[in-house]
Amino acid sequence: MSGCVSVFERSSNNGRYTYAYTGVRSDLDELSNKDSLISPLIMIDLPFSFVLDTVLLPVDGIIYAIDSNNN
Repeated sequence: MSGCVSVFERSSNNGRYTYAYTGVRSDLDELSNKDSLISPLIMIDLPFSFVLDTVLLPVDGIIYAIDSNNN
């Protein structure tokens, strides 16, 4: 697992997203779906996504700042 939702979210949309902790938010959105069959896997992935999103937070800020300046 190791934060695979964070990696997936960053690789989709050419790495462009408008909020921090994109992997954690995606995990929590999926967990809010009560009919989800992958909820146990999401629960395992959530702490890893949190760590990876925290480590990549400065990079996310730089990407967001560059995108904001270009628009």
